[in-house]
Amino acid sequence: WECRSVHQPMITTDTDYTGGRHDLQSSPEHPRQPPTPRPQPVPVFSLEELDTTILGGGDDDDERHSPDARHPETMTGSDPSSPAPSRSVSSHSLADDEQSASAVNSGTGLENDNEIPEIIEILQPGKSDKPPVLPPDVVKHYVGCNDELPPMSEKPFLAARADEIVRLESVIGFSGDGRGNLLWLSASGIVVYSVGPLVVIEDLSSGQQRHLVGHATDVSCMCLRHDNQVVASVSGAKGLENSQICLWNIETDRSTKVLTVHEHNIIAVEYSPDDAMLLTLGCYQDPLLIIWDTRSMSMLTSARLEHVAHSGAWDPFRAGEILTVGEGAAVCFWMLEKSSSEEEEDGADSSYSLKVHTTTLPDEANRTSTGKACHVTCCAYVDSQMVIVGTSTGILAAYNTHTNTCAAHWQAGTEEITYVLASSNQLVTASVSGSLKRWTISGLCELMSPSGPTGRESCDVGIEAELSVGSAVVSAVFNTDLNLGLVATQACYVWCVNWKDLSTSRLLCGHSDQVSSICSWPSSDPFLATSSHDGSLRLWLSDRKEQILKLGSEDGVVGIRVFNFSVDLT
Repeated sequence: WECRSVHQPMITTDTDYTGGRHDLQSSPEHPRQPPTPRPQPVPVFSLEELDTTILGGGDDDDERHSPDARHPETMTGSDPSSPAPSRSVSSHSLADDEQSASAVNSGTGLENDNEIPEIIEILQPGKSDKPPVLPPDVVKHYVGCNDELPPMSEKPFLAARADEIVRLESVIGFSGDGRGNLLWLSASGIVVYSVGPLVVIEDLSSGQQRHLVGHATDVSCMCLRHDNQVVASVSGAKGLENSQICLWNIETDRSTKVLTVHEHNIIAVEYSPDDAMLLTLGCYQDPLLIIWDTRSMSMLTSARLEHVAHSGAWDPFRAGEILTVGEGAAVCFWMLEKSSSEEEEDGADSSYSLKVHTTTLPDEANRTSTGKACHVTCCAYVDSQMVIVGTSTGILAAYNTHTNTCAAHWQAGTEEITYVLASSNQLVTASVSGSLKRWTISGLCELMSPSGPTGRESCDVGIEAELSVGSAVVSAVFNTDLNLGLVATQACYVWCVNWKDLSTSRLLCGHSDQVSSICSWPSSDPFLATSSHDGSLRLWLSDRKEQILKLGSEDGVVGIRVFNFSVDLT
């Protein structure tokens, strides 16, 4: 809660200031009322006093509204045995109010025309005089789209599985607003994706679905543990609720742990190569990097970034090393260090710290003809010596991970690069235009070799193939040799990409805006018709969850509210 004092002539009609409702009217906006009995001016309370005096709180409210309960990170080093701050609340009786009301001036309702009472204005959470922090102008950065959710959605009621009356059977759609919300278990043909706050596990061969229910808001990103047993999914903050990090056991479809520390959205989550740690990265409103211990599910350490980050990744070849990239063309190399102490031998928890080396793109790569700021949006490790980063201006750059310096860069296009995936000699990039490019980077590998040529002019890269999926790519996952993969777009489509055949096939799709109406077929045929505010009317085979017809404009502004149809099935 945030409070401030404002001086303004007010007229009150309520005399109970310790727990009653304040019915305040501003005299500049309303005609003056006849003299009414008036109590003493409202006393100015401290933040703690507001909990019990105005908000009517008790011990439970103190715990709920205390800074430590709202900001867990502030509890580090606190002494739980220290006494609570003393409270001295100004009090007055109704008899005192009536006595003071007898001397009230009939013209203004105040004892003195020049006297102005000090009124407490309580601001709702999220409201302040500070200018709002604007989101970065890049597609890669998750912003969220559910700021106007109805209050009912903030606290969903989830019945126990044994008490369920209605059970969800299948879902049609995909959330194109997420970033990295698509996972693929290539060996088993299982795909994991999100539809709003729901996490869907689907077998591509049979079409059978399982659903993970528990998030209160839309899922922003997900990651899979390397043993393919646990999925970590993240949903955004809402009101007084922090972001949720839910850990799901895929075999039981149960949530094993829920972590809530980030106050705002989370843009990236990733397991370390040995699955011993989990990385979470906060959005532009709170750029906080947190490292979690996956065994105890406790926070090992955290660091606040100087630059807003758009992506982050563990170094798969060196333990404890992390890369984050973001605004200001920043490329940050992090090192997680474990402090050595004598207490560690006694079985006590060891402490960790993060150290960072921040670099930026070279001036010639950072300079843009349009004057638009250059953001580093994505990254991917090639081998133990090289990492590739992509930018919002279409530039790809190769960094030497031993020296943390840029060894080469080239113009890969003119639009923002949203994803980079790399193997030993291959590179796949995706952009906001839906363009997919497969590169050969054997020249870069030679450049990074200690015995190879030096200088940026000596590297040789080239495009092997190019495909398009028609819309901004927001999620991408490929097999180890990058020949086959799944790509999700902002238009709510999931495509299967085959570089050997140079083909793309649609696997999943859905409306990109709110569904306005839905109708089933009059007969027993498995047809389903839907309309949406995205300007389209679609016909589905409900048993196969497959779209067979789409009518409307791709960029339609006005959605179809109501529709009627009659079809001759012959």
